[in-house]
Amino acid sequence: MSSTSHPQSLQFHQKPLPAFQNALVRSSLLLSNALSNVLLPEPTNAHSTLYFQVLQIVQTTGRSVEDVIASYFCGVHAFIPIISRPGFRDEITNHAAPPSGPFSVLLLSICLITYHPALAPYAPQSLDRETLFLATKTIFAQAQAIFPPSLPLIQAGIIIAVYEYAHCKLNDAITSICVCARMGQAARIHIEEPAQQGKYCNRQHVEDEYNTWWQIIILERTLICELDDFKLPLVTQIPDMSVQLPKEGHEANPKSQGNSETSTVCGIESDATEYGGFASTAQAAWYLDQVFRALHVDDLDKRLVQLDGLDHALRTFLNIIMDSDGRILRRYCTPIVLAIRTLYILHLHILSQVPQIKESHKRTPSELRRQSSAVLNTLITMTEDITTVHSDVSLPLMDSLPPSFAFIISTTIKNMKYSEFQNDRLDAAKKKLDLSLQKFRQRWGA
Repeated sequence: MSSTSHPQSLQFHQKPLPAFQNALVRSSLLLSNALSNVLLPEPTNAHSTLYFQVLQIVQTTGRSVEDVIASYFCGVHAFIPIISRPGFRDEITNHAAPPSGPFSVLLLSICLITYHPALAPYAPQSLDRETLFLATKTIFAQAQAIFPPSLPLIQAGIIIAVYEYAHCKLNDAITSICVCARMGQAARIHIEEPAQQGKYCNRQHVEDEYNTWWQIIILERTLICELDDFKLPLVTQIPDMSVQLPKEGHEANPKSQGNSETSTVCGIESDATEYGGFASTAQAAWYLDQVFRALHVDDLDKRLVQLDGLDHALRTFLNIIMDSDGRILRRYCTPIVLAIRTLYILHLHILSQVPQIKESHKRTPSELRRQSSAVLNTLITMTEDITTVHSDVSLPLMDSLPPSFAFIISTTIKNMKYSEFQNDRLDAAKKKLDLSLQKFRQRWGA
């Protein structure tokens, strides 16, 4: 292995993996084969050893590093906008030496989340996803033991958590995102907003840290929705209403002033459709957090008052986004789905409390039941509309849809009793929802 060769140009001899049924055994063999190929030619340091091992695993998937990067930024990046595309490409291509160990782990996590055996152009060993997943988790754990917390390592952990979420490994996903939160706190990425940083700092790096911390906040709350344990303690704290929300440069409002390549920020009370999908997702997560807080209020009357205010705010928020230009509606899939999931939680809770509500309450039990049932009917219709918008999405393009898309469909199917659809119309709606869910599961194998 020549030290003058560009790292990506290296090719390794691929040993076929024996057909063991146990994915743990297969992943151990995959790691062993990759490491033996790296160590045979010459001694290397921890960073280069890890990179060449990751590079061989990428090649085992039948793709090049460029293929993996392109797949990520054309797909998953739509709902995990935490990596700077120019910075990532610079790290991977503009250096003669191999990248850092944490960056190599990030590359492997991207390889994992973008891999689908049926879509790989050439995978002679038919590498299955569970084997690749276990190998990635093993290398991630090794990197945690060797390297201090850093932005690439935290980003890798987030991507692994999203993969676990998409594969319905909910307990694993919440564990992974909590580990990311602790690493983020140790790396101090949660301290300051971009606007508070000095003019001599690396602004893009600071904004990547800020976006990454917000992604941890969003994902932790999203996962708790699906665990149905709304009293589970949160590792992260969501900022108050005065905080600035991040957005990426490509999401900039054309009417905004200044350099369009520079990220700017907006407040939670702003119209997030002016600032893009990520800011809207952060707003939706803020409303979800407020609903969690309201559910903890012991006094039922006070709880219902708070939930009523949040219901109005959430439906206003949803209406603004849903009225956006249809050509860019897909861009807002993540915040729309999160807001719908929050409204499901809110109104299903109200319906569960109806038997305890006294007639002296501001609204009678029958009025509350009627209103919440009507909102749930609207949510069912909206979910069906969303599946219609995405009905023509091919298997490769499914990567641009967040895992929450599948979970909101499952929630809707469970609550079809609140729909006003009847007979053939009801059957057609169920069939459309089932088909969308099947397509998602086909992509992720969930």
